[in-house]
Amino acid sequence: MVDRLLKKELDSIFTFSKVKLYFDQDHLCEGYFFDLFVSIHSEKIQLADEGEKYFELVNSVEEADFIFIPIPLSDLLGRAGGRKCIQYHDSLASTFQKTLVMVSDADLLFDPGVENYLLLTPGPYKSMKQQMAIPALLQQDPLKKWFNGQWKPVSKQKEISVGFCGQATSNFLKNIKDHLQYFWLNGEKLLGKSKHLYIPFFLAAKERADLLDTLEQSSVIKTDFLKRERYKGGAKSDEDQKRLEFEFFK
Repeated sequence: MVDRLLKKELDSIFTFSKVKLYFDQDHLCEGYFFDLFVSIHSEKIQLADEGEKYFELVNSVEEADFIFIPIPLSDLLGRAGGRKCIQYHDSLASTFQKTLVMVSDADLLFDPGVENYLLLTPGPYKSMKQQMAIPALLQQDPLKKWFNGQWKPVSKQKEISVGFCGQATSNFLKNIKDHLQYFWLNGEKLLGKSKHLYIPFFLAAKERADLLDTLEQSSVIKTDFLKRERYKGGAKSDEDQKRLEFEFFK
């Protein structure tokens, strides 16, 4: 009860204006949407419930704080009309002196092909000034979705417990594949044919596996690891994806 009253009091003291976003729905190509947004009946794009707390979609460029393309670059540039979508919104940003914001959700950063933009990504590079780090975003609160909002902390144990669920493998064929992909992509970069801003030599699945193997050998901690050989467990059907998502949060 005290916590609720305190929150109510703080809300009355601190008021934040929502960030106003604009994009032209008629100039978006097909694709999946960044988790800040949802598509209604495959037609209208609106903010997800969690996003409505902090953002607002406006109907005119003049009202907007930012021009925001809601389709991640990795998907946008793989579809017909993706480049035109970027160029159109870049033109709007230039005309109305707004900042064009795009988002990346891939390990490799794609080159949007325009000069002035801000790229939101979970893995920005310090040397690239037009990037900003963001955490992973979810359309729904997983506690509400899977556990009816119920959560309680684990009781204190004598040993430190560390958990993990995700792709982590030292599979030989997987390592060969990742090495070949790295050399191929860098070859394209040298020839000026690459779609990427930068191609790091970082074998994420193997690095994770090596770290987890080291932790499992430790006598100081207790481990509970669910290591997957394939990305997202190789899930293809909706049922598989739901099962894997539940396992992750469990």
